[in-house]
Amino acid sequence: MDFWNLFAYLTGYGIGTLLGMEIERMISLGHVIVRLITPEDPQPMISELSTLGFGMPGLRVPAVSHPQLV
Repeated sequence: MDFWNLFAYLTGYGIGTLLGMEIERMISLGHVIVRLITPEDPQPMISELSTLGFGMPGLRVPAVSHPQLV
């Protein structure tokens, strides 16, 4: 068997294993993204979730009828 073929195989195997472990670590952190669209004022819900320790950015954007918080 050629040395370079064996080297390439072992290198690919090692990098694939490390990459797979890193992807598993990122997936298993439990981050969740929730997008909520509501016709009502979201400020009471934002305040309640913030007191529970959930972070959420907000951005006021123009809409057809009035500015909305995204």
